[in-house]
Amino acid sequence: MTINPSCGLQRRLAPASICAVLLAALGGCASEPVKPPAPPVDSDQLYSGQPRAVYGTEFPAGSVAEATLRGDAAIATGDVDRALYFYVEALKLDPNQVPVMLKIGAIHRQRGDQPRALGAYRRALTIEPGNPTALEGAGLVLIEIREQEAARDLLTRAVAEDPQRWKAHEGLGVLADLRGEHPQALEHYAAALRLRPRQPSVHSNRGYSRYLAGDLEGAEADFRAALDADPRFERAWRNLGLVMVRRQRHEDALEAFLHVEDRPAALNDVGYVAMLEGHYDVAEHYLSEALTASPTYYRIADENLERTRQRRDQAEAVKLGRAGQ
Repeated sequence: MTINPSCGLQRRLAPASICAVLLAALGGCASEPVKPPAPPVDSDQLYSGQPRAVYGTEFPAGSVAEATLRGDAAIATGDVDRALYFYVEALKLDPNQVPVMLKIGAIHRQRGDQPRALGAYRRALTIEPGNPTALEGAGLVLIEIREQEAARDLLTRAVAEDPQRWKAHEGLGVLADLRGEHPQALEHYAAALRLRPRQPSVHSNRGYSRYLAGDLEGAEADFRAALDADPRFERAWRNLGLVMVRRQRHEDALEAFLHVEDRPAALNDVGYVAMLEGHYDVAEHYLSEALTASPTYYRIADENLERTRQRRDQAEAVKLGRAGQ
């Protein structure tokens, strides 16, 4: 028997009251999809830090909300281990708490514990497969552990779900650079900077992308923008030093390196990069200065100086050979 959408025409076969009940039931199923059950909570996979017995005297949380609030309060005081303890307790009370899983994932990623971070994000995705925060977090962790294809898939889904995800755009830019696709990388960095115009990491990553593509002027501008936003950003200082050597502005390069290391090391770095660029006289000058500036024997600078002289001799031999042909 088929049910006509018009309840009134089916009075002999299905009274209006029955028809209304059927439609209500069907409507409920369509608008309230059943979420898959969360996997059991494994505390060892979600918690790291002090032994949990340390918190054994804590008064038990009576609800998910209370456990989460106590975790948030611990985060505010810098007690991350205690925060994790209460967040895991919240999940024990309700394993479907995606916001709590995301907090746990963020803590582990900040700590550099990629397996636990990825586990927390994937747990969230088993319940909400389209959650943009979980997609972004898992994708960024996968970049860190060099699973590039899986990372690109998750980050692409993250920006499809929420175009405001600047970290996902930045991650996609990094992945494009790793494939040598610098124009595509620049598009992703531009999208990230439209959302976060002064984000130092995005400027630095875009600068390195431009450096790889040979746009030294653009790279310098981006590294300086990163340092304008965060003068303590060491990676940007080092990258700026690389650009300055390639632009043959060696004293500017030395000044950049001096922001993150002592004078002998900075002199060695300028000399080493100059050697790689084939500027052997410049390299010898700075490496010799590094040996003089160091209060003790500087083995690395000495080895780089010897390598520079060997490369210069080889280059001169090649020139002589060509001249004799």
